[in-house]
Amino acid sequence: MQVPGRHLGHGGAAALLRLWVASGLFVAAVVAADNCAADDEGRPLQAQVKAAYLYKFAGYVEWPPNAFADATTPFIIGVVGAGDIAEELNKLKSGRAVNEHPVEIRILKPGDVTRGVQLVFVGGADITQLRRALDNYRTSPTLTISDIPGAVDAGCVINFVMVDNRIRFEISLGNAERQGLKVSSRLLAVAQRVDAGRP
Repeated sequence: MQVPGRHLGHGGAAALLRLWVASGLFVAAVVAADNCAADDEGRPLQAQVKAAYLYKFAGYVEWPPNAFADATTPFIIGVVGAGDIAEELNKLKSGRAVNEHPVEIRILKPGDVTRGVQLVFVGGADITQLRRALDNYRTSPTLTISDIPGAVDAGCVINFVMVDNRIRFEISLGNAERQGLKVSSRLLAVAQRVDAGRP
């Protein structure tokens, strides 16, 4: 389903996004960039969309058993260089769980210790800074996501891209395999591009 944001307006697009999140529907393609400046409540719509995507991605990826100490261990989402997305993740967090693990949001700096983080989003950096941030996750079962051009080539599993003024995403199966993650075919089916190369 594609929804041209210019036809919905800020408030309509934000309301549809909240409906997607509440109903559990996967956001296959979302709002146009020219309407991502702010919704009718003054929050950046693009950050809302990306935050909703991050939660949905978690439901379509399988982590190895050693990613969690036990059944009560939180599912930790780390955010580097994107405070607006961290804010939106916290707003959507209420009552949310990933495979029955409660969700915890952490704002991280590039050099922070990252043990136990299952998903990390890195924004607000150039490709060199991104590679440096990703070094923290080379040997851990972490779903790495960014919106920096070239992020998949730099080692990310998922990268947000703009296509026809809409937020879409590309996936690297090789990078996922390197992280010990299995990506659902349902998620692959709605990706803009899938890189099947091996790590």
